Amino acid sequence: MKRRNDDDAELAAAEVEYEEENDRYGAAGGFVLGLVVGAVIGAGVMLFSAPARGAVTRRRFRRRVRDLREDARGQFHDLSEDAGEELRRRRRRLERRLRRR
Repeated sequence: MKRRNDDDAELAAAEVEYEEENDRYGAAGGFVLGLVVGAVIGAGVMLFSAPARGAVTRRRFRRRVRDLREDARGQFHDLSEDAGEELRRRRRRLERRLRRR
């Protein structure tokens, strides 16, 4: 009976650790989203306050938006790879714990 209580305690601890890690990745995703939104807003402000001609400003704006989109895709890709690796690691750890039961 003691072994089962120990296993239940380990499983509960693993669930708490999982929740804490989820919170950490959620914060990273929120940061990236805020970064992208802030960059787009900044580019829009630049568009209206730029001293250059309209065609030049629009070309610069399109280039910056394209660069931001590529950066966001790269960051999303990195985050999704990290999350996938973490999920696989946690799955293996949980499977090992369940096999010990």
